[in-house]
Amino acid sequence: MATLCQIGEDGSMTGRWELGSQPFVVGRDETADLHVEDETASRRHAVILREGNHYVIEDLGSQNGTWVDGRRLFSARLSHNAQILIGRTRFAFFDPPATAITVVQTPQRLTGSEVPVPPAAPPPQATDRREAGAAKRR
Repeated sequence: MATLCQIGEDGSMTGRWELGSQPFVVGRDETADLHVEDETASRRHAVILREGNHYVIEDLGSQNGTWVDGRRLFSARLSHNAQILIGRTRFAFFDPPATAITVVQTPQRLTGSEVPVPPAAPPPQATDRREAGAAKRR
């Protein structure tokens, strides 16, 4: 079973749903499995389906599209920690299920193209040739 978490504007988790083997519809309609209060979401915006050992999200012909990791997609296999945008509502997908979730950083854009680069290691210490020669003579 996987977990879908709604992420608030401040990066906090505002909702959490366990996904099973049944289709899980997300949209503005009150009959959706996950009803979102978002005028930019369609009534039946997207569905998350279990296919074998994986989950897939499919756009249901929404006007504003379903975005996964910064790309507008009609259908996509979801990977652990996938970022989903439905209308203006943000979600994070976790598989295996999340037990305790803390969103450390609120992404400004969901493009996935901005990968943090660790700082470069300092250059090796330059050795003064005179010191090296003096050390050899000692």
